[in-house]
Amino acid sequence: MLSQPQDTLELQQKTKTVAVTTMSFALGEVNSFLVGSEEGTLYSSSRHGNKAGINEAFEGHHGPVTGLDYNKAVGQGDFSHLFISSSTDWTVKLWNNKLSKPLYSFENAYDYVFDVKWSPIHRCVCLGGRDGKSRYLEH
Repeated sequence: MLSQPQDTLELQQKTKTVAVTTMSFALGEVNSFLVGSEEGTLYSSSRHGNKAGINEAFEGHHGPVTGLDYNKAVGQGDFSHLFISSSTDWTVKLWNNKLSKPLYSFENAYDYVFDVKWSPIHRCVCLGGRDGKSRYLEH
């Protein structure tokens, strides 16, 4: 059952293998996904079809990406194109999947940021860091 992978996909950017540190699927999506990498770049990728592998790069972090999450909140407005990432560079970045640069960088962490998640019911982000504290950011 879960003892063997059902599928594998080697992700490469040009001739270099991407060391994946985190990944996220958009709500309801089974083919396209995002991955964060050891070098600090995020990649839009696909599992199947003629675009299988890496499709686009998002550069903005200066350390390994530790967390990544698509906005999955359902309600007023469609924010499914937004995602967030965290890194050992002490930042959380807000992204639009149609732009290659971050929309905003939250730089008020005091150490590594280990993970970041959207609230499933509210317009806020929760992040956890090396200092042992959880922080909530509202927009």
